Amino acid sequence: MADDDDGVAAKRSFWHWLQGALGSPWILALLGAAFGAYFQARNWSYQNSVAQIKADTQNVLDTGPKLTALINARYAAAVQMSKASGDGVADDASKAARQQLASARKEWDFGFTDLMSQLKFYVDAPFAVKDENRLKQAAELDCTRYTLPMLPQKLDAGHPLPAALLLGVLNHCFAEIEDNLERVKPAKNPADAKARDETIRAESLRLGHVWRVNTVLRCVVDGRALQIRGAQSRPMSLGTLFLGYDSPTSYDVPPAEADCLRDYREDAVLGEGAAARE
Repeated sequence: MADDDDGVAAKRSFWHWLQGALGSPWILALLGAAFGAYFQARNWSYQNSVAQIKADTQNVLDTGPKLTALINARYAAAVQMSKASGDGVADDASKAARQQLASARKEWDFGFTDLMSQLKFYVDAPFAVKDENRLKQAAELDCTRYTLPMLPQKLDAGHPLPAALLLGVLNHCFAEIEDNLERVKPAKNPADAKARDETIRAESLRLGHVWRVNTVLRCVVDGRALQIRGAQSRPMSLGTLFLGYDSPTSYDVPPAEADCLRDYREDAVLGEGAAARE
């Protein structure tokens, strides 16, 4: 009985101490500060995450206009050069087309490396796309045939479209087109005219593939910008207030990204089926 009484007394003593401690202004202030610091840290983690998502979105959005400007200028110059070569235009017009082509290629050479890096780091890396030698992959392609045979048949979260590869394909095909067009000579006889016409037809086919790949690339960039921005819409909840809100290390691939490739892959003239029928 004496031991039981001692135990009861000890418990009462402990609770008496605890009640006194909790009632102390100093202890209450200390607990309040600790809880305040904890929840402030959770709020900061949420704000940091939102800031990173905004920065990631802006990085992709900033890449878009640079892509458009460089690709459109080089494409327009190649089309003009092809037209001038096919029409057998006068020297002045042909010279103007060559100058336009040289200017577009110069701008491309200045901006290409930086743009390739931006696609790798801002468009591909946040979606867990592996960093591979895209220029080497593209250099092996025949730009008169479907240019993306290396991509898997089923594109999903595990197999996203590599934006850097698409730019590498454009770079390779533009170079082929321009090199071939610059070798076109004025037709002095029927044999020369036939050779010229065959070259123009081949380059028109290559330009068709360039147009298709550019469309795929723009679709990928725009879709990923929207996907990243969508991650910003997650609200601050009670759960994130207690558990924190870590900044994203990667984003989910847009569900519709495979649709970006479908039109090119199924094109009756330029697509995968057309290449297989040859």
